[in-house]
Amino acid sequence: FRSAIFWHKTMAVAATIVTGMHGGVHGANATGVGILSCMCAAAASYFVKPYWFELFYYVHIVSYLVIIPMILMHFGAQYFTYAAAFWVVDLVLRYVITQHKVTMTASILPGDVIRLKFKKSFNYQPGQYVFLLIPDIHRIEFHPFSFSSAPDDEFTTIHIRELGDWTNNLGEYIKKHQLENNTETIDISVYVEGPYGTHQINMENPKYEVMLIISGGIGITPMQSVFKDLVRQVNNGRKLRKVLFIWSVKDRALVDALHQEHNGNGEAYLPLSFQPPMSAIPKLNCRTASSNTINPAVIEDGSTASSNDMQVISSKYVFFNEFYLTQVRNETEFDAADIHPDVQQWLKFGRPNLDDLFEKVANLCKSDDIKRVGVSVCGP
Repeated sequence: FRSAIFWHKTMAVAATIVTGMHGGVHGANATGVGILSCMCAAAASYFVKPYWFELFYYVHIVSYLVIIPMILMHFGAQYFTYAAAFWVVDLVLRYVITQHKVTMTASILPGDVIRLKFKKSFNYQPGQYVFLLIPDIHRIEFHPFSFSSAPDDEFTTIHIRELGDWTNNLGEYIKKHQLENNTETIDISVYVEGPYGTHQINMENPKYEVMLIISGGIGITPMQSVFKDLVRQVNNGRKLRKVLFIWSVKDRALVDALHQEHNGNGEAYLPLSFQPPMSAIPKLNCRTASSNTINPAVIEDGSTASSNDMQVISSKYVFFNEFYLTQVRNETEFDAADIHPDVQQWLKFGRPNLDDLFEKVANLCKSDDIKRVGVSVCGP
């Protein structure tokens, strides 16, 4: 996907330059100037994208709507037909093959998080995303969101943070109908396009003996999906030496939102060691690195050793979590937020020191002659 964006921008700049050269050689006329002006406008809108995405988006749309009839007048239909044929085929593939209409159960969780949940109706891979269109919010806008559930889960979940106009409108819509119906959840019709995207590394490749997963804020959603799938792989016999799961989040509210998920058997979804009460030591049925039988393995935390100690990362347990609160609370608020630094030694304040983390993982690999580390990251 990122490579496609790069080539899209590269080809757009090249096409704009060549169009200008064409006009310089053959002389300018009204349609040629119009085409070049629209191309320049679309390219220039890139610089406002970080601040005003809608302007960037609609300038692109309007520019192409103007360019197409001008191309037909300037060149005739011959060249345009070839490009249009590819575009039509792409639309057919997208809307016929990859689109699903799903009824989802929507609810509001702490931390301005929206949860959409539905019975699994199509296959996907951990870390993938889909485009969602909710006609009651906007009739033509598709927005991309990652799965937070794992592919083997009975229910598919998508967690959305209220961070912009569309997501805020969705949150208000859900709250309004919750009040009207006096219920905690509502059902909404959603058009789903996808799933799309794959990891740049094969998460099931046995050559990766150590996995490092780093999440920031709501970026935990695809990483949670990946982590849960790695748990499944270990339980099915994969011999991973270590899986390190790092989550950096602003405050406790988002943690409260995500700990509420369940897999249908009453067992909470990950992040396991972030569940209230945060002082509790959660359990996970998985193999340790030195065992071929399934045993209860403690998710490592500060009750066994300081999480700054290399002993923790190099111990026999496969899974290790660290949790960083970047918005440090006043000590008077610790009890209300269930924060107890004296017993939650794996709970950190501030941002993770990634250089230090990478060095510890490198030392682990050297000591155990490990050749490959798979790294996955998502967040701001």
